[in-house]
Amino acid sequence: MIDDRHARGSARPPGGGPRSVLPDEPSGAFDRNDPLLGAWIERRFTIIERMAQGGMGKVYKAVQSPMGRIVALKVLSPLSGEGRKDEFHQRFFLEAATAARLVHPNTVTVYDYGNSGDLYYIVMEFLDGTNLRRILNDERRLHPVRVRHIAMQICRSLQEAHGIGVIHRDLKPENIIVLDTATHRDHVKVVDFGLAKAFRGEGAALHITGEGLAIGSPTYMAPEQILGDPISPATDVYALGTLLFEMLTGDAPFAGRSPHDTLMGHVHEPPPTLPSRLADRPLHPGWQPLVGKCLAKDPADRFHGMDELLAALKVLPGPSPASRPSTAPALPHPGSSAPAAPSRPAPASILPHPALRASPAFARHVPTRLVVAAVTAAIVVALALAAMWLAWHR
Repeated sequence: MIDDRHARGSARPPGGGPRSVLPDEPSGAFDRNDPLLGAWIERRFTIIERMAQGGMGKVYKAVQSPMGRIVALKVLSPLSGEGRKDEFHQRFFLEAATAARLVHPNTVTVYDYGNSGDLYYIVMEFLDGTNLRRILNDERRLHPVRVRHIAMQICRSLQEAHGIGVIHRDLKPENIIVLDTATHRDHVKVVDFGLAKAFRGEGAALHITGEGLAIGSPTYMAPEQILGDPISPATDVYALGTLLFEMLTGDAPFAGRSPHDTLMGHVHEPPPTLPSRLADRPLHPGWQPLVGKCLAKDPADRFHGMDELLAALKVLPGPSPASRPSTAPALPHPGSSAPAAPSRPAPASILPHPALRASPAFARHVPTRLVVAAVTAAIVVALALAAMWLAWHR
């Protein structure tokens, strides 16, 4: 759902005529290898650009009519076979309806969903941001204060999802979108609940990928997910632990020569410690037990939910999201703390503007200002005394 490029154009079909998914004649501006480019779906969504493609489907940039809103449109294809198509249809609408209930500011908004024949689609808000994978590729590892800020927002998104009985199951850097990077506010959106599974409530046994299948990204999958065991909110806690480890160190905790080696590392190998990967950078001691608990093999040994993990993150040093500056400051040492504020601050009315107080010119001219003030006071006192003397002698 991220696109840094400009749209190549849009095909607005004429009014009237039967409902159509594909255009009769795609515009030459589109890539003819993808028949959906230029399509007018349900007479409401004009596809103008393909943005991403994966094993579960494709994501397009589209225009919603008649409001002209830019949206991200994800297209899924049902499994082959009539019986499997019927099952897919039922599961798709169950999970799409569940995803549409997610309204947290740190979760991508689902506007609409449906199908036209064998084409199933989900319409979401279009996010003009950068995914965490690209940020890590550029910066390799992030400052702990920034890691904490991003992780707390992911926790809040998943708090809501877990609260209605939904597990994401595919947390990875590509599914974490960071907005406002230019202002360093780092507003996070969690996307792609396409692999989500209901773990309680009505229809808990239904999920698009079918029972017993280990679906996800090998680098971020929990042991129980790999082994096909029951999953729970602790499964997302484990995945977030791998993200924390990678953001802090620049490397995933388990990265074998093959996907199979990586999966077996999650299942059998103890997770590496943060200090073992950060010999050149001091780290607050609170990070290791937190990440280590997230990466416990047994789900019962992890944080029981995002509430507990969020509370543990709040204890670590760093500004709260509300107090993050709009421009990039010089970050403090990971273990340092901000100086205590004075118990009785001076009234703002007698202090110069903060920018002026911080300027070298202000510091350089403080003595001159004091001299001028003293001279002025002396003159006032002398004039007052002279006036009193004249009044007395009259």
